[in-house]
Amino acid sequence: MSRVPVSTSGIRSVARSASLERHTQRFLELRRGLEQIEYFCQGTVLKRMMKCGKARCACASDAAKRHGPYFELTYKANGKTVHVQLSPQAAPL
Repeated sequence: MSRVPVSTSGIRSVARSASLERHTQRFLELRRGLEQIEYFCQGTVLKRMMKCGKARCACASDAAKRHGPYFELTYKANGKTVHVQLSPQAAPL
């Protein structure tokens, strides 16, 4: 004689189903929002102040007098780190 499992927690399955439905709807809303973004790029934008390497330049001895700011986008592509110089106008984007 085989037994058929009977759920004694019918309320829980309804609550789980409702919760899953809410999460699914929220996921779809977020995905639609991401699809509306015109430009999306993964990586990190850095603002750097640099030393030029000249021994007599003020930047060599005083960190407050370094050159810049220079903006740089860093991301991974095919397992390698890529650095791209950005213009000051493009950095906030």
